[in-house]
Amino acid sequence: MGIYELILVALAIGMDSFSVSVGIGVTGIDDSNKIFKFSLITGVLHFLLPLVGLYLGTQLSGYLGQFATYFGAGVLILLGINMIRENHKETKIEFKLIGTELLLIPLSVSLDALTIGFGLGTLGMSVLEAATFFGAVAFLMTILGLTLGNVLGAISSKFDLVGGVILIGLGVKLLIF
Repeated sequence: MGIYELILVALAIGMDSFSVSVGIGVTGIDDSNKIFKFSLITGVLHFLLPLVGLYLGTQLSGYLGQFATYFGAGVLILLGINMIRENHKETKIEFKLIGTELLLIPLSVSLDALTIGFGLGTLGMSVLEAATFFGAVAFLMTILGLTLGNVLGAISSKFDLVGGVILIGLGVKLLIF
């Protein structure tokens, strides 16, 4: 998997952070300190969780052989389908970004990164490079989402759909090529 695919995966898993951040931003989170803390925690989790997943996936790839590629593709496709399915659920988000919300919300949107990390690890990706990129992209997308959320809240529901389609496309590419 090359740099372009890595960028697409980073953007796809960052879509959860972005869409949730837009939804949170709609509730009026305009405190720059809260925005920075929330974004930093999200970015750090998007860095750490893929490291764990990539490490486990890399370790298993030696045991699984060619099956590892198919397994990684399957993980990406299933995660993409799940993101699209979640896109159709309607929830109203009202957050203050204090206390446990400051950790639990970023953790909830970062769990996909663990699964993605595992899937990419079975394909022999560079653990540190991919995780660093995922963390940086998630950090920036979270800041952007919170900032835009104050203005553009109505579009947030479409980003999980886009992320899901990207992941399914990458999974299908792995199966074909």
